[in-house]
Amino acid sequence: MSVPHVASVFYKGAYKCGASVLTSTSALTAAHCDYRKTGDAASTLKVRAGMQSTSSMINVQERATTTIRKHPSYSAASMKNDIMILKWSNQLTLNNYVKPSSSSTASSFTTCAYGYDSNNRDTKELTCFTGSTKSHSTCNSVTGWNGLVYSPYQFCIEGNSKSAGACFHDGGAPAVNSNVIYGIYSFPDLQFNGSTYPPSAKCNESGKPGVFTQEKGSCYFRQNKLK
Repeated sequence: MSVPHVASVFYKGAYKCGASVLTSTSALTAAHCDYRKTGDAASTLKVRAGMQSTSSMINVQERATTTIRKHPSYSAASMKNDIMILKWSNQLTLNNYVKPSSSSTASSFTTCAYGYDSNNRDTKELTCFTGSTKSHSTCNSVTGWNGLVYSPYQFCIEGNSKSAGACFHDGGAPAVNSNVIYGIYSFPDLQFNGSTYPPSAKCNESGKPGVFTQEKGSCYFRQNKLK
């Protein structure tokens, strides 16, 4: 499977999050995917593009991050503005396996990443699911996320089958329609300290679809931080 706009974030050699290629020298991911500890250089986060499996380097281009720019209003406590740009100096070679994405709006999406499946199993393979947006009222109901999705720039995508949806280590993965990016997966996901957000969250819980940060709402941030 080849999904050229999909990239991934590694910390000290370990896969942590999904991402999407913005340009030959930048990628978009979730702000909570910054797994660095105090004293770690930006280069401890690496971006891999063209990857089909987390255990294979065939067709992969890896770049060490030189600049990390989180949304200035990102909150780790609430996951508000959970979006981040990673930059590097050595340009990617754009080809059939590596291509940039763009931004727009839609109501149905495909999300591809390398994280866990619905059974909490680490597949290590690039896996995709399709889904549609759920209303804020449904997503935020007492049987859903119960008020955690309060920003107008957050939205929910429910998989088209009960076993399909974004899961742990899919953080930063793009929601795409016709190869155009719309949002970045935020939660439920694992955090840098090993806990989950929200606490005790599980993958694909009934009534609790994946929550994404709307890329459209961060266009000003994206356009300015790419300079």
